Amino acid sequence: MSKTEGEMMDKLKNAHHRIDESNRNIVELRTELKSLNTKMDNLGVNLAEKDKADKKQRRWLIVIGCLAFAAFIGMFFQDSEIRKTIGEIALKVGAGAASVI
Repeated sequence: MSKTEGEMMDKLKNAHHRIDESNRNIVELRTELKSLNTKMDNLGVNLAEKDKADKKQRRWLIVIGCLAFAAFIGMFFQDSEIRKTIGEIALKVGAGAASVI
């Protein structure tokens, strides 16, 4: 009877340790899930900010492309004064856009 009682006590002690380990694992899992949830929330915010920045960059690229096209068309004008004026405008706006970017 004493032997059986000892075995039961050992099994209970082992079960208690397994329960403690399971509880620790559950707490760790909850912590990791909370961290993952935070990362997923931040991912959405970061993607929204990147999209906003990309829109601004696309606008500047369109403006610079239009100016480059205007400068290219301006090369075909025969009047040197008009060509000079277009070149100066394109140079000033291009330098300003480059400094912004």
